Amino acid sequence: MLRIRYLFIPVVLLVFVSWVIHAYRSSVLDADFLLYGQSVTVGGTSAGRGSVNNPSPIPADVGHTQYAITLERTTCFGACPAYLLQIDPSGAVSFRQGPPANRREERTSTITVDQFHNLVAGFAAIHFFDLNDVYPETSSDLPTVHIGLTLEGKTKTITHSDVSPPGLEELERTIERTTNIHRWLHGDPDRFSLQSPVAGAFSRGGEDLKNEDYVRRDVYARIKPGMTPLMQIAGGWGIETRAQGQTALRRMQRVTASDQARWTADELRQALERGDDVNAADETGWTPLMIAAVTVQPQSISILLDSGAYVDQRDHHGDTALIGAASVRFNNLQMAAEVLGILLAHGASVEATNDLGESALMWSARAGNPESIKVLLKAGANPARVDRSGHDALFYLRNARDNLTFDRPLVERYNRAESALNQR
Repeated sequence: MLRIRYLFIPVVLLVFVSWVIHAYRSSVLDADFLLYGQSVTVGGTSAGRGSVNNPSPIPADVGHTQYAITLERTTCFGACPAYLLQIDPSGAVSFRQGPPANRREERTSTITVDQFHNLVAGFAAIHFFDLNDVYPETSSDLPTVHIGLTLEGKTKTITHSDVSPPGLEELERTIERTTNIHRWLHGDPDRFSLQSPVAGAFSRGGEDLKNEDYVRRDVYARIKPGMTPLMQIAGGWGIETRAQGQTALRRMQRVTASDQARWTADELRQALERGDDVNAADETGWTPLMIAAVTVQPQSISILLDSGAYVDQRDHHGDTALIGAASVRFNNLQMAAEVLGILLAHGASVEATNDLGESALMWSARAGNPESIKVLLKAGANPARVDRSGHDALFYLRNARDNLTFDRPLVERYNRAESALNQR
């Protein structure tokens, strides 16, 4: 009897351990769950398994008891805008920028009740309450998003980063476009000009074609009023291009710059064949050509120009695509010079100035790009031209260099740029 008892205990333990291992593999190590955040079955729910729902704590300051729709984005390792957006059923909008511990003053506005109902319908269209609470991230350097809805006494919040179910990200963009939070994200009243600081808070100065950081953010965010899909594609951030890149990365395939350029060109041609307006302008007057110039997309620029883009079209500050490309300071400088060459070959005016009298040569000097300076001078740019402040290109080059002495390689780049500028 005693021997049977000793045999029985190991058998029970073995059965228990086997059951734990099975449960763990079924619910946690499911490959579909690791990739999509949920178990995926075809033709129904598999026996004994359904979708995996993960509890997600609601951020403390979201206030679901007061607001019906909430959208919060966190910071990342880059320049991702963090904010909390709340909308109540009356259409009242509350927006506070910054991380939770350092929110800025509240900005408020309203949307119509019909717009609010349309947003709620968007939640219903993707079956929001049936989705998982958490979609695990596959990259640690991206912002986290919390999106929530309170409806008829029922509250749900979904947390995700770079992986989300179909339709959720577009719903978030629709919320941001409907409430026009872009005006608060890029609403700095200070003008960005040659007088703006080159070190420290470089992005100071609000929405401007020559502020390449803001241009890239607008293309990526897809919420700026008037920004069309063609503009986003021209800037290298088309929906299909992003999807192809993400698919390649998940398959552990290296995505090269030439891959992205090829995908962008294909998507651009498809958009133009659909009839997208090649000269459409957003709320600040930017066109697809201007955006492609600042984001340094030579192949896209050639396609747009061949499709009838106006090479010297101006935005609300009087800037042209040539001035935008000349201002590039942080992207590929050699390719920026190549972009200038393409624009000039298609008739761009090398001496065009904006409403402050700033020329492409002045901006290339401020950017410290020797190759761009050479291209512009060869095309006939006048180095003695002065802006409305009475300063020429050499003044802005030296002023920028004097404020960058902490970066020796950068100073050497500006020295090469000055040599190019003096070779008239």
